[in-house]
Amino acid sequence: MIAKLLQQYLTRRELRFVPLLLLVLVAIVSALLNYWNMQGNVSEMARYYAQGIVRLMVDSRTWNAEHGGVYVPVSERTRPNPYLKVANRDLMTVEGLALTMINPAYMTRQIGEVTNRQVGLRTHITSLRPVNPLNEPDAWERDTLEAFARENKESRLELLSSAEGTVFRYMIPLWIEPACLRCHAEDGYKSGDLRGGISVTFPAETHLAIFQSQKNMMLLWHLLGFMAAATVLSLLLNHLRRQWREMEQMLAEREQTIAQRTASLAKESERYHAIAQKLEHSNKELRDFAYIASHDLQEPLRTIVSFGDRLMLKHADHLDERGRDYLERIQAAALRMRSLIEELLNYSRVSSREQKFVQVDLDELLKEVLEDLSQRLTEGGGRVEIVNPLGTITADRSQMHRLLLNLIGNALKFQRQGVSPLVRVSRHELPGQRLEVVVEDNGIGFDEKYLDRIFRPFQRLHLRGHYPGTGMGLAICKKIVERHQGQLIAGSVPEQGTTFRIILPG
Repeated sequence: MIAKLLQQYLTRRELRFVPLLLLVLVAIVSALLNYWNMQGNVSEMARYYAQGIVRLMVDSRTWNAEHGGVYVPVSERTRPNPYLKVANRDLMTVEGLALTMINPAYMTRQIGEVTNRQVGLRTHITSLRPVNPLNEPDAWERDTLEAFARENKESRLELLSSAEGTVFRYMIPLWIEPACLRCHAEDGYKSGDLRGGISVTFPAETHLAIFQSQKNMMLLWHLLGFMAAATVLSLLLNHLRRQWREMEQMLAEREQTIAQRTASLAKESERYHAIAQKLEHSNKELRDFAYIASHDLQEPLRTIVSFGDRLMLKHADHLDERGRDYLERIQAAALRMRSLIEELLNYSRVSSREQKFVQVDLDELLKEVLEDLSQRLTEGGGRVEIVNPLGTITADRSQMHRLLLNLIGNALKFQRQGVSPLVRVSRHELPGQRLEVVVEDNGIGFDEKYLDRIFRPFQRLHLRGHYPGTGMGLAICKKIVERHQGQLIAGSVPEQGTTFRIILPG
């Protein structure tokens, strides 16, 4: 299949730009992923900034509530709170100094007034049931408070456009605690109820400027990387086209020679047999060409990795932290591409390097697989349970080893957090002299609407950073089973586990 696709590409001019288009697609996807990651970083920076401001106000409220309010001298800035209905709100010291009680809400509002003196920064304590009209929520605050009441969220951060420009708005809920009931019990509140919230509004220009700088640098590196990769790929593909044309010419000359010799030496069976052998050899060369060409694709990657290692080893001190980060990303991308090519070769070898079918003891083979996975089992605390003997089948032993290794390895890899991996392997007899080998696990599972995708090459249902791999394992498994005239069927329930059924002729 790979050889046929490669032949079509090398012989049809309209397919010449397909690799470059794929490279463009990879570059665009990579840039988008980096763009979204940088957007997330900007939001996190804004969140940390807002949390620092709110944390001061919340801690002050908690301290005030735990002390039952505090008394301060009455001044022009601090007048008695007309909305505070408690006994002993106002006191007079023996020296004649007038004092008034500052409750948590009053303290929070005054701290906010101090904070609001900074240019562009605005804090506000608010509630769906405000006692003080100054605490009336605006539309965004009201929507956020209603969401807190419905969904019990811890905070909300949004980037919005306002009359002052682009701003971040951040808000946290204020829940009724036992210390708050001294003032709010008479209003019908209970411990755990939503009392209100604190919102912070601040300009986004500084954070967005950082994002813009990072975005421009990221796009520049992607452009340079694309140009370098496109140059290397173009040179390599041009080299392959020249080789292919030379081989086609050589094959045409050989076929012409064979036809001439066959016509003139039809009665000479021995010489005819020699010519037939040469033709078979030429056909074998064509079958092997796809593997050889794919193998050559790794050479530029080795060069990139080698020079990257030298650059990191000898010149890392001359690079700043960002430069070293970009170099490490280039290295990681090259290594990943090499892994993808190797898996693609493994996929093609299922047919090109097949062995004769022999009697295979599956129980003995399973012991070898578990020995290969022993370190992963030990590190992950996993366990493989063999329900019943698997018996023997007629098969390609090396490919059956790869099949069980991939399926059990996947079961151990895609495990749930805090749950020890458990894999159960069993054999069942089916009608029509067929047998079924079942591999089931208690892992993360997946939604069965993705069943049509999991056996496709390079298809992944999870982010690369969460679970390692190239997305070729199940594609190789399916190809092995089909080569044995069987079926590979999957079933799964999210967060409960996955079951793979290998159905083979008896």
